[in-house]
Amino acid sequence: MESHRKGDLTEAIVLTELRRREIAVSHPFGDNERYDLVAECGGGALVRVQVKTGWIADGRIQFSTQSTHTNSQGNVRKSYDGDVDVFVVYCYETETMYLVGEQEFDKSISLRVEEPEVHHRSINWAADFEFDERWPLDVAAKEYTHGTTDPTTVACLDALEAAGVSVWRQIRGRSERNVVVEIDGTLYRVRVETGFVWDGRIKVNPDETETDCYLVYCDDLDTVYAVDADEVADSFSLRVSEPERVRSDTKLAENYEIATNWPPV
Repeated sequence: MESHRKGDLTEAIVLTELRRREIAVSHPFGDNERYDLVAECGGGALVRVQVKTGWIADGRIQFSTQSTHTNSQGNVRKSYDGDVDVFVVYCYETETMYLVGEQEFDKSISLRVEEPEVHHRSINWAADFEFDERWPLDVAAKEYTHGTTDPTTVACLDALEAAGVSVWRQIRGRSERNVVVEIDGTLYRVRVETGFVWDGRIKVNPDETETDCYLVYCDDLDTVYAVDADEVADSFSLRVSEPERVRSDTKLAENYEIATNWPPV
């Protein structure tokens, strides 16, 4: 089935399921809005809903967290960046709807349906995101100690707390990965980033936000690393496996673990 036809079918399924639950739903007039539906939740509040089709890969339900349109230069992808409130994801394999808040992740999120080889505290279990378990949002919203639902931010803030570091200010919303900490009486900007293991290295593609240092959480290793911003360029990597040749600019991940490399500045 063509992708746009499947998208239409998914939206029809979600709309039917919402109405079956007696949830008031409206369509935006025209096609200029970035959300598909407007739904009424507890207390008469209205939320902007983006409907997505989910599919299972590597034991997780995946879905696109960006919109796609075509222009003269080809396909253009754009994050929703506050233009929607929630994603309602329908997965045909599980025949289930899932509810994900737009501010519950930074760039992407997947929902695990199969047991992983290694358990991490940041795993998002699909069962915890089932629509009926979370609606209405103001009752069933997933909460973390630090007031953020982003697993990478949670892991890094927990690591700072374990190191005895006070986070002076946490900027919420889409910039919740920017925090400010005090080191020896001086305030420093810290940018939280997600790292992933590839080819024996933890790869990091940092945001363009100006910062003094990076905290990198690698879900594969369940470890937080601290890196001075002056040591890196547009992207950087930390070596987790021994290379054939160790160069002067090789950054061994074990030397950057927050437990032994704080403060990094």
